[in-house]
Amino acid sequence: MRGGCREVVSAVHEAGGLLHRLTHHLVEEGELVVVAAHHTDLHRRCALKVLSPRAVAHDVDYVTRFYNEGRAAAALMHPNIITTHAIGRDQRFHF
Repeated sequence: MRGGCREVVSAVHEAGGLLHRLTHHLVEEGELVVVAAHHTDLHRRCALKVLSPRAVAHDVDYVTRFYNEGRAAAALMHPNIITTHAIGRDQRFHF
């Protein structure tokens, strides 16, 4: 895991106690990190795609594209596509 992504995963683990309990790192893709989690209110497994705060600082349009991708994915209904349940921000992390 690259240094920047390691920092994101570590910080998300610290901040993620409200709705999600992070279980393990799945993948990193550029300035994005995907982690497996357990949604504590819904009692179900999920994956969180988290945008690195460093990416936000370097490209403000990146956040807009990130949210547009989440909205587009949420509009799709197909058994081979993961359902998007939420997009948002928790402290300094966009997910």
